[in-house]
Amino acid sequence: MSKRTPEQFKKRRKEREELIKYLPVDLQLEMSHKGNKRPWHFDQNLLKRRHSDNSMDKQFFKAVELKVKQKLGKEIEQLDTEVLTQIQEQAEKEKLELSSALKTFIFYENGFNDKDDYIRESIVESLGELVKVDKDKYLELYEKGLNDKDNYIRRDVAKSLGELVKVDKDKYLELYEKGLNDKNDYVRQGTAKSLGELVKVDKDRAIPLYEKGFNNKNDYVRQGIAKSLSELAKADKDKYLELYEKGLNDKNDYIRRITVESLGELVKVDKDRAIPLYEKGFNNKNDYIRESIVESLGELAKVDKDKYLELYEKGLNDKDYVVRRDVAKSLGELVKVDKDRAIPLYEKGFNNKN
Repeated sequence: MSKRTPEQFKKRRKEREELIKYLPVDLQLEMSHKGNKRPWHFDQNLLKRRHSDNSMDKQFFKAVELKVKQKLGKEIEQLDTEVLTQIQEQAEKEKLELSSALKTFIFYENGFNDKDDYIRESIVESLGELVKVDKDKYLELYEKGLNDKDNYIRRDVAKSLGELVKVDKDKYLELYEKGLNDKNDYVRQGTAKSLGELVKVDKDRAIPLYEKGFNNKNDYVRQGIAKSLSELAKADKDKYLELYEKGLNDKNDYIRRITVESLGELVKVDKDRAIPLYEKGFNNKNDYIRESIVESLGELAKVDKDKYLELYEKGLNDKDYVVRRDVAKSLGELVKVDKDRAIPLYEKGFNNKN
């Protein structure tokens, strides 16, 4: 076999340079790291993509096909160029999407490595969105976030696990169990709170975890479970009511308060079963319980104005000033649905000596 002349090498190099722009993006990136020599050594990698449905792969092989035709002196038909143009347009669109995704990854990477706690906290707030774009990258940053020195960041990273439910329930359940046994209480709490996302899509697998969570000895776990209780009200009212009573009798004051706050979701879907719980809550001797029940009173105004007005008057005469203040604030929900009954209460409220 005769050796190539310098001119032939030069021509071959030029042809490859022209084809590089048609390479799939990942292989272009690989070439960019090879320096000036840029050896063409991934032939097997390319051959595997010969029948790929990816537009960027198709673009490369169509360009090669036209180059071969050109070298053999065959006529390049209009259909060939039209097909290449269509493939190029789709490939360009995919490149832009990939470029956007790469920028997103860099944004998250830089944010997670920032020394400022507030920057990392802000990044973590949207971490769940990343799982929709790239599950593997999300899982990488999830593990990184669980080891952050800031407890609140750990908690919010754990809470983001709920978004994983939408793309991979089995992986979610694996990490849920792991997070619930983490040595850090904030991780446990955030993990438990993520259960609200599972119950939206698979209540049969979520309910046993709710029951197990409410029986957990760790206060942080029960707090997280209680914070997701409102989602259970939408999925299974009977099980919600059972666990509502359990939460209401918890030894931890904060858990009792969170449990009562979830009542605002039940009243949206079943006012007849919610109203007795509102009445019971307004008669509770514990100030914290009454303060918490008032927070969702506005939701009652939307479904039963008469019962709302009855409890409004009761709350306005409560001995606890927080209850009185928050009852008055709930009037904003009544005026949206019945301004004629709300306006006299506004006038009466502005004349109140308190």
